[in-house]
Amino acid sequence: MDWKNNLTEYIKNWNLIENIKPENEEIFINNFIEMCKNIDDIRDIDFDEGSYGGKQIRIILDNAYFGDPYINFEIVYYTNERIVVYSGNHNGYWVPEFIDIDKNHQKFIDLQKSIFDIIYRVLDLPKQI
Repeated sequence: MDWKNNLTEYIKNWNLIENIKPENEEIFINNFIEMCKNIDDIRDIDFDEGSYGGKQIRIILDNAYFGDPYINFEIVYYTNERIVVYSGNHNGYWVPEFIDIDKNHQKFIDLQKSIFDIIYRVLDLPKQI
């Protein structure tokens, strides 16, 4: 689970930044995609309407137990247009995004496929893409 350690360290360092936080960094996107492909406990995943306006997926690692303080994300998916990922630790307030990419970003398709993989796994559907 290198992706877990990589994401945790990234988020710890990211949280130390006091001003404008970086977004769309390749190291975060790549590890986030790996997490989506490899998360194995579907109890860590739930679905909702996104406050951003898209469909929302929430991932909290080890949610069935206590929940991981760092691996806690909300993903907002706008059909084939935009994907936004931010911390689920927000208590209803706006927080900066880790990822905010549109369909023209080079990693959009890879991220989209990894999100679809989550949906297929949770709903026990045959993989389509």
